[in-house]
Amino acid sequence: MIVQRRPQEPQTETAKNARLREQRRDAWKAAEARTAYWRARMDMHSAIDRAEAWKGYSKAKLLEMHPDHDDEIEHWMLLVACYRKALGVQLLTPAHRAADIEWKRKVLAAGGRKYTDVTDRDIENSIRRKRLGQERRPQQ
Repeated sequence: MIVQRRPQEPQTETAKNARLREQRRDAWKAAEARTAYWRARMDMHSAIDRAEAWKGYSKAKLLEMHPDHDDEIEHWMLLVACYRKALGVQLLTPAHRAADIEWKRKVLAAGGRKYTDVTDRDIENSIRRKRLGQERRPQQ
């Protein structure tokens, strides 16, 4: 039987801060991955539809290659809703690098959160809390 040891709690402030940075990084990377996943699903859905519309592949070949593809508008809207939800969560997730904070600012300036359930004020507060070191991970 293998016994796994529980990681020790950090003893120094430096170690505690390092653990917090790691947690922030992991949370950000997970949120970023979810957003990228749903964006890729939408892109693939569009690519399949274009291949069919422009006769890049026959309908039969596309169904063979992508048996789970559904070209109904409801399926597309489900993908869009999942992407928007993931984007909203990412915008509220603690950023671990300055580049990630800048990304949030750019999304905010471009109105990229328009169809999410996140408000401009939510994003501004998220950025402000990060600068003050008070940001918390949103609930999923």
